Amino acid sequence: MNGYLVAEICSRYYPVSSTASRDARNADLTPTILPLDLISQADIQMHGFQNGLSTPVKLDNWQQLQKFFNKRGLLVPKALIDDTLKVSHHTHTHTRARAEGERGGGWVSPRWR
Repeated sequence: MNGYLVAEICSRYYPVSSTASRDARNADLTPTILPLDLISQADIQMHGFQNGLSTPVKLDNWQQLQKFFNKRGLLVPKALIDDTLKVSHHTHTHTRARAEGERGGGWVSPRWR
């Protein structure tokens, strides 16, 4: 799991930092309409996340999420994130190895068989 979906969910349910949301409540704004200056203060901005399968992409996404969790006071153990990265890496490696084993090692075009 590369953390992209977790970031999407967090950006939806935690759209603005606590000080910005407090300022918005004090300004009597409706919850669905926020000024652009408050939106730019969002804790998670999706343009900083990549939806990829490489280990560096996954690590970067989860590091950003860990900073967000710490800032918000959400207790997400580092071991949970590490295990998530290990499981997804193991699953991807196992699936690829199995597929290559079924094909006899390397990929061969069906018309050459």
